[in-house]
Amino acid sequence: MHIHGLYVYPVKSLSPISVQSAKITAIGLEYDRVFLLQKQDGDAYKLLTIGRFPQLSLFHTSFGGEGENILIVRYSPPQGESKELRIPLQPHTSGLVTREIVMHSSACMDYDMGDGFSDFFSACLGFPTRLVYLGSSRRPVIGNIAPMEQPGANSCSLLRRKKVEISFADIAPIMITSMASFRCVDDMIGEQMDVTKFRPNMVVSSEDGEEDFWGELLVGYDKRISLTANCARCNSINVDYATGGLVPADKQPFKKLMKDRRVDPGMKYSPVFGRYGIFPDIPASGLYFSVGEKVVVSKRNSQRSELCISNRCN
Repeated sequence: MHIHGLYVYPVKSLSPISVQSAKITAIGLEYDRVFLLQKQDGDAYKLLTIGRFPQLSLFHTSFGGEGENILIVRYSPPQGESKELRIPLQPHTSGLVTREIVMHSSACMDYDMGDGFSDFFSACLGFPTRLVYLGSSRRPVIGNIAPMEQPGANSCSLLRRKKVEISFADIAPIMITSMASFRCVDDMIGEQMDVTKFRPNMVVSSEDGEEDFWGELLVGYDKRISLTANCARCNSINVDYATGGLVPADKQPFKKLMKDRRVDPGMKYSPVFGRYGIFPDIPASGLYFSVGEKVVVSKRNSQRSELCISNRCN
């Protein structure tokens, strides 16, 4: 088993960038979900997600040339001319307006990138839109996704979960799935599906269809990923990336998954696909993953995980 693909999503809900190697930081892959879009309605700001705004699939992203440190966003509608925007990957935040954003009950402050960048998205989408940046902000991982801390031998303190932080990713630093699982979906809908519709960061070349029970992966010889939760799915996987609409009803994978993938008691009304993970040991310099690198399932759970997204989770 090895790493089949690595994907970075610099702007949440826009297309990913396939990379051959990626630096892993404490909050996930470098540059992953460090920007997002909000729909502005007066003083209210609503998160734009591809499940609710499928036209976001018409924006394609790429990194600029070597040493440029630039994100290129290209809007390519089915009809009409393409448009392009260049965004610094590490913009200066001094003087930018800040606002609180809350996602899945986890909050942080974001930085509004200003009219010069936001107007591009407003013109493409047809409504007032703001581009915001994560900067130095971090969101806490909540619920039962972070593992429990191991008390010392002589400790009498109560068990508590480790402090884990994330970017604008939904609820965990990384999401992983396998080619075996994708082939199952292909069989369900009768054609090959674009793997990026499930928005994974890492795809492994496993023939083992039991990823629900994976508890830990070992990448290379010493890089560990603790897999602590299942990824609940929404109708974002029904988006037609070519048209910015939805695929025909008989080809919609969400409907197919609803039949036999509602296997997580914590999310009993949603199908699950893929595993959320955290990095238990990240040096200050970071880690690096590369396509082709060996992967071993170093821990298997006897039962499926039960996802809980609440500060009251045990």
